[in-house]
Amino acid sequence: MKINTMKTERQKTSIIEDGTVPINNLPSYLSGVKKILNRYGIPFMLYGHASTGNIHCATFVDFSEGRGDIETATVDIFDLTLSLGGVLSGEHGDGFVRAPFMEKAFGSEIYSIFSEVKEIFDPKNIFNPGKIVGKQDGNFLHDIKYA
Repeated sequence: MKINTMKTERQKTSIIEDGTVPINNLPSYLSGVKKILNRYGIPFMLYGHASTGNIHCATFVDFSEGRGDIETATVDIFDLTLSLGGVLSGEHGDGFVRAPFMEKAFGSEIYSIFSEVKEIFDPKNIFNPGKIVGKQDGNFLHDIKYA
């Protein structure tokens, strides 16, 4: 067996990690994700829990020259997920990457409740600032380091 030792600049990302849709919408979700990522030329691998509609998506991106199209593709996939009645994280939590999409995903009324609860329990914003609620400087890929 020959092992490929060629160095690649592409790295696995967990940006589009955990979309979950109702099972009857799973075929549309899978074909939509494939179509979007292929449109942008982003290599990917899908795996997960089809019986619950929870699909993990590993993308392989070369960040040495910036973000490329991964940011636009991610927004497209998040929009697809929500349009199919899904949620952006079915298993792993929302964190930094999905925080800018929480109001869109849950609606203004529920998001304002999230904000109120955050203010009550963390008025100085010292516990996980920027996660779930709060500004992300308009950039959900702020933690990506470039080579």
